[in-house]
Amino acid sequence: NNRFSGYIPPGLSTVTSLLVVAINNNRISGTLPNLVSPILNTLSIFSNEISGTIPNDLLAKRYLERVGAHANALVGTFPEILGPRIGVISLANNSLSGELPQSICSACKRLYGMLLENNNVRGNLGGFRNCSQLEFLQVSNNKLTGTIGGWISQMPKLLKLFVDRNDIA
Repeated sequence: NNRFSGYIPPGLSTVTSLLVVAINNNRISGTLPNLVSPILNTLSIFSNEISGTIPNDLLAKRYLERVGAHANALVGTFPEILGPRIGVISLANNSLSGELPQSICSACKRLYGMLLENNNVRGNLGGFRNCSQLEFLQVSNNKLTGTIGGWISQMPKLLKLFVDRNDIA
């Protein structure tokens, strides 16, 4: 919360030793570079003015555990592939669209928190049926459809479920 402004330097994308990127609560604008660091663990860029799409393989990093990119101006589709160690991902309050992947928890077995509210994501919640570690799922105010199936009873750790302002029964 330093009120920094400007852009994420393009050279940051080539640094291979980055473990944490934390530039949240500033006035950073421009696009999000594709960070190539194979050991990236935490991406915390929330509450900025970052725009554009999320690079295709950025959230698929092997060691990535936490993603906080909410309250920006990100567009494009929800990432198709998430890394195997992601525990929490917050992409709320952006302008993401496209289908919610049905394979969201197939490779991402450690997911315990998903914050995706206030976007334009379509699809249904069926992809979360294999998220046995999920504690909170916040997908309010999207374009999701369908029903909350019987799989919800197989989520023993679920504490919070926010699906309002969708077309879910």
